[in-house]
Amino acid sequence: MYNQVYSYNYYDVFNKLNQLDVWSDILGTHISIGQMVTSPFRPDHHPRCIVTEYNNAIYITDFAYPQYNRYTCVHAVALFKNIGLNAAASLICNKFLHGLNVNLSSLYDIRVSNIIKKQSKSKEIYFESFLHDGKPTFTEFDKGYWSLRGVKKAQLNRHNVYSVHHYYIEDSYITPNHPMYAYYFPDVGRVKLYSPFEKKENKWIGTTTVDDVWESLNGSNTCIITKSLKDLMVLENIVPDIDIIAPQNEGCYFKYDFSPYSTVLCLYDSDTQGRRASTIQCNRYGCKSIFIPEELAKDTDELYVNHGETICKQTILNLL
Repeated sequence: MYNQVYSYNYYDVFNKLNQLDVWSDILGTHISIGQMVTSPFRPDHHPRCIVTEYNNAIYITDFAYPQYNRYTCVHAVALFKNIGLNAAASLICNKFLHGLNVNLSSLYDIRVSNIIKKQSKSKEIYFESFLHDGKPTFTEFDKGYWSLRGVKKAQLNRHNVYSVHHYYIEDSYITPNHPMYAYYFPDVGRVKLYSPFEKKENKWIGTTTVDDVWESLNGSNTCIITKSLKDLMVLENIVPDIDIIAPQNEGCYFKYDFSPYSTVLCLYDSDTQGRRASTIQCNRYGCKSIFIPEELAKDTDELYVNHGETICKQTILNLL
């Protein structure tokens, strides 16, 4: 039987249809807001993407591959069919409003978890970064914040650092009051959210464990243990030929193979707490404590921000 095809535009999908119905058709299974699914945009075997709603549009948020996180159901069909947005909207509307027989499905098999985030009592955290043209981006403030420390965008990308637009924890959708950065471990799906301008007790929230260690490896015979990813990124510009690692905090016991190194140094804060933690780590791992002079700064980040690259580099090199 012949079906007449009517013309629709991108916005007609949102005005005339239920987006969840369209996404359910694309995914081949019924979904709800908060549902955990595999990605429709790439081969994926574990349902860790989340169905989210933002500004009256529904997305499949993929924390491992965020380039599709601002794709609506119309974007998805346009991608799968290799057509424009209005042409995709016309296919969708004709199917749902006029019974057009057309397959809108993803190219990949979809698996759905029974986890619904708004009902989940887990401590899992999901974040969504600021985006530009569908890709993660940093705000102008972010660029200034990291530039002040000599940290480049390529470093942030390499270490999976994102500028957080909003995040979910348990049954709450939260928009940060201050700049927030996600330190993401894509292989295990864990994240640490860092709010540098919050009070100390609110600076960190996350799902990372002591097994999650940040690394900057260059095949050196020397390794520096520092206290944070931020310090690590500052250091890797100052001493680019030295291996650097950072555990989750100064006090945690972490497993790491230091056997390839002839020298292991622990560069923690120069305050009382940092010195105490450094002593404990050196007893554990057989390394040597080094500290930035207290009259200059507490840590590497503070040293760079307050005194600049030249003094920071001279000071660090003098400690080695």
